Amino acid sequence: MFITTQKNRGFTLVETLVAIFLGVFVSIAAISVFVAGLKHIQTARQISYLQSNATFLSNTFDYWIKQGENIELVDSSTLRIVLEGDDKLITRQDYDITINGAPFNDEKVEVLDLQFDKLDNSVQIKFTLKAKNSEEEMSLQTTIAKRNNYAN
Repeated sequence: MFITTQKNRGFTLVETLVAIFLGVFVSIAAISVFVAGLKHIQTARQISYLQSNATFLSNTFDYWIKQGENIELVDSSTLRIVLEGDDKLITRQDYDITINGAPFNDEKVEVLDLQFDKLDNSVQIKFTLKAKNSEEEMSLQTTIAKRNNYAN
């Protein structure tokens, strides 16, 4: 008597479904880690962009204040700096810092707050910037001393 056995080739349906489930699970986990990493990179870029804009504004104000012959606080959000043959009227209009009425900050950045406070021989500046396409904000407060005494 001959007994023939049939060899199974391939995978059963249960084995195939388990393999598919594990593959989908690992793929979803990898994609979620990748997306989270992209969000962190985007946030870091926006913060870096805000920081570079804040540094640019601060350095510009620093230069003008130190070079200014006369500095006048028009109101808490408007500063007039008299330079040799040129006046700079710095104020906030809508979401922009304006210099003599022209927008000065980057178009991708909103200025939420701008305040000046004139001290004895310096000017304290506070401003808050926000990226237009995100919720990231950055506040900066600095005090810039004038090189010479105010002429007032």
